[in-house]
Amino acid sequence: MYFNFEDGNVKELPFPVDDMRTFKNYTVGNSDILLMSLKDQLHGIDLEAGKVLWSTPKEDETFEGFVHRYITQDGENAIVVYNRARLVSQDAGTYLFCMNINLKTGKLNYAARVMLSATVWTDFQRGLASTITGAFATFVTVASGGIAAGQAGDAIDVVSDLLGYSNIGFDYNYFEYRDMIVFEGRDKVDMKNPENRETPGEGYVAVNKKTGEIVYQDYFELCAGMYGHLFEMIAAPVTVGNVRYIAGEERLAAFDLDTGKRLWFIDGNEKLALVSDLYVFDDIVYAGYGIQNYNIQLVEDEVKAKTSIDEDPYGFMAVDAKTGEILWDVGLESMPGLFSPQFSIENYYSKNMNRLYFSDDENIYSLKMGRDGGDFDWKFNFEGNNIGELDFEETYAIVERWIGSEVRTFTTTTPIGGGWAMQTTHPPVD
Repeated sequence: MYFNFEDGNVKELPFPVDDMRTFKNYTVGNSDILLMSLKDQLHGIDLEAGKVLWSTPKEDETFEGFVHRYITQDGENAIVVYNRARLVSQDAGTYLFCMNINLKTGKLNYAARVMLSATVWTDFQRGLASTITGAFATFVTVASGGIAAGQAGDAIDVVSDLLGYSNIGFDYNYFEYRDMIVFEGRDKVDMKNPENRETPGEGYVAVNKKTGEIVYQDYFELCAGMYGHLFEMIAAPVTVGNVRYIAGEERLAAFDLDTGKRLWFIDGNEKLALVSDLYVFDDIVYAGYGIQNYNIQLVEDEVKAKTSIDEDPYGFMAVDAKTGEILWDVGLESMPGLFSPQFSIENYYSKNMNRLYFSDDENIYSLKMGRDGGDFDWKFNFEGNNIGELDFEETYAIVERWIGSEVRTFTTTTPIGGGWAMQTTHPPVD
């Protein structure tokens, strides 16, 4: 349903809500075009005219599945990630295609196959109940006349995410680089090469944004089989110039985005079982490995700190960014995160001093960085310098209030476009 606030006209188009998967609003010239992805079919809708511009043919295997992510707009064309999932088939698995389609005509310019996962995520697993789906029939309303197209787009994106089809059982990344769309595969589930259905299937694939040509592809193993809770803790990739640095389970790689080749690849290093921090400076890759996370709870009148994740070994490793040579490696008895708030190598690295400063419950450390680093200049021991010890739990102050002495909750209203507003109730903020 489309409301035009300028002339009061209302246009309504019937669509099967249960078949809706994702959708996104685009501005093409003076028109607002809604690209709607239904089950196994795409539609282009002129919102202001209230009519369907085009629909892809039913039973066309090219459009089996739905649009998973909307990458970018290139003139009149939308570039999207289309996923096709088959559970029982010789071609089983979830394929990802980089697809370019004309928003005005529906012409498919290209569909480049880029990734394949052995995982198949069904509607049943998403747990979409008919009562929830039915609720969208009254919520999926678009209005752009008289308001900014961006606001209408924000509202559409919110509803699209609520449909529940953002989860396809695995994750991937993509980004624009020069005239390419680069896909980056790194996940705990089994990934396969989509050309031959063999492992490994993580790595990089680049697609020419204009033509759909596969510029390069390099599939290699990074995190397949990794425990899920540890995979969530792995450091994000880092890009410096044309080089992408990425960590895996016992692996660290440098990938040249220009040539599509790995500059170097460290494989099977047990200390890199979990790279939780990654930072590049002065042609050196610094990797922090191991992790300790804590849950802080108030139990009656005492603060309790309990370990939620504890993955050793702990330490820092320096690697030559150009060659992959390990310059030095220093082990730790614990990770500094608990006693060094918001710790990361980038946050605690003094470039002027070329030192990394951090602390644990016994010492403050000064670690020499650079190519000839890996040694501690000094350690300041609390007890040895008559400062004593302070248990972590004692660093928290407990604030007591009488129940009912102040408002327990408050509500905020956030406009999301299209005449819609989202109301959120929050707990009190100190």
